[in-house]
Amino acid sequence: MFRIDRKALRSRVGMRLVALVVLFGCLVGVFGEWTLPPRYIPQAKVRKVVEREAAKHGLAPDFVMAIVAAESSFNARARNQDARGLMQVRPIAWREVSDTPRWRAWRWQDDIAVGTAYLGFLKAFLEREGHFSYPLLAACYRYGPYRVKGADFRLEELPVTRNKIYRELFEGNPAPLVQP
Repeated sequence: MFRIDRKALRSRVGMRLVALVVLFGCLVGVFGEWTLPPRYIPQAKVRKVVEREAAKHGLAPDFVMAIVAAESSFNARARNQDARGLMQVRPIAWREVSDTPRWRAWRWQDDIAVGTAYLGFLKAFLEREGHFSYPLLAACYRYGPYRVKGADFRLEELPVTRNKIYRELFEGNPAPLVQP
């Protein structure tokens, strides 16, 4: 059986070793999620949740599916700066529309619920401004509502994106995905 000598553990070298083990454990805990392999959710499962959530906010499910594909390619562990999950909702947008704890972005159903709620928030913003359209809704989701408003709601004033799905959304195709 393995035994730890308590006297040696309390020595200077022992305390450094304990500190190193604790530090290593903390680093693995903090950075471990970055090393997780992708977790692709089947489009059919995502579609069921999207249809339910999109109906709550008066959104076209095909449009929401396109946003999910553009943001994460259906990888529930997608991460980009401070955005995470299927819909890549940033913390400030998350807090704007939900009291759900932010760590729940890793639960893909919760992420879709908050992402579609944010799309509903953006839709209401565009309707108040008298400029609702699906291309502008996609631009607000991609660039933020106040950047779109600052561009006077003109898509040609916003940066050109390399993402093919967003390009199609901006061109007026609200359902650029081929459904399985």
